[in-house]
Amino acid sequence: MTRRERLLATFDGREVDRVPVSTYELDAFDSERLRRDPGYRRLLDRVEASADLLYPWGPRVVSRGLGHFFTATEEASSETKVYEETEATVTVTTIHAPKGVLKRIQRSVPDLDTSWQIEHFLKSDRDIETLLSIPYVPQELDCSSFQETDARIGERGLLHISLPDPLCVAAELFEFGEFTVRAMTKREQFTALLELFWIRLRDYLRGVLDAGVTGVFRICGPEYATPPYLPPELFQAYVVPYVKEMNRMIRDGGAYARFHCHGKIGQVLDSILETEPHALEPLEPPPDGDIALEELVERAGDRLVLMGNIETRELEFLSEEDMRRRVRQAVQIGRRASRGFVLLPTACPTSTTLSRATERNYGIFLEEPRLLRP
Repeated sequence: MTRRERLLATFDGREVDRVPVSTYELDAFDSERLRRDPGYRRLLDRVEASADLLYPWGPRVVSRGLGHFFTATEEASSETKVYEETEATVTVTTIHAPKGVLKRIQRSVPDLDTSWQIEHFLKSDRDIETLLSIPYVPQELDCSSFQETDARIGERGLLHISLPDPLCVAAELFEFGEFTVRAMTKREQFTALLELFWIRLRDYLRGVLDAGVTGVFRICGPEYATPPYLPPELFQAYVVPYVKEMNRMIRDGGAYARFHCHGKIGQVLDSILETEPHALEPLEPPPDGDIALEELVERAGDRLVLMGNIETRELEFLSEEDMRRRVRQAVQIGRRASRGFVLLPTACPTSTTLSRATERNYGIFLEEPRLLRP
């Protein structure tokens, strides 16, 4: 089978020649930043040559206007200032809205592929009123690069498109503790935010699907409502109605829905299944998760494709022997799932320099499943 055929067969629940193996957000062949490091350069070349690729793609937003909160309105404006500190870069974003001003401060450091929000857009009821005052004008999306990128990937894999659910957008506007308190104690207000973003995300998704985009759509954000952050009943209220409709739209558009949810999913697995995705990832094993792969296979393996189960820290720190043992274990258990299994890391490294041990373990991750064909 070609790599594309293998992935398509897996997402369709058909028999495959072996378990597909994909990396997590390390499929960007043209990542100039990562390729500056010799370790990443070697690894990315190896991924391109042998992994079952799930290559990231997204539309280009061409609308004028605000550019935040999925609205192209010109009744609000934003400005960004960047300051260089001794060992960090600070970015301050200010939004001028009809009912006030919103501000966010982010900080990043040179050697890590991540950033921190020092100050969030929403900090008070007044900030929420300011956000709600911003009119909604649908963004114009340019999806013209999809066909070209899909042809470029060819038989090496499929394109994947990441987008948030309403909870993801709303939660990340607050400091995390503030988010959990408001989600628990001000449910009507929080639901109003979800409904606002749901209208915008629905239009965004419809625009992408109407442009003929297919592939694998990864829905991010449900993890914000998993225990212990929120109780299962709020996962049901804040996640299920919206993601279920998103998954339906994706299915009707001829694409595949991939439910992304870190953390402890054991208590909310039935709610996840209710949304009817094609696949669930990244399946973090205990203690980070609360459900072992064996139980996931038993409870959900006949209803969706299971993806993941290899933790980033295992790729970074396990010995060669332990890495081989861990990959064999995941593959042998995962392929018992009748709907299919994809070996996938639960995240990607954040360091901009790849260690020799991590490079070696990624090599084992890519090659070992080929030795375990049915």
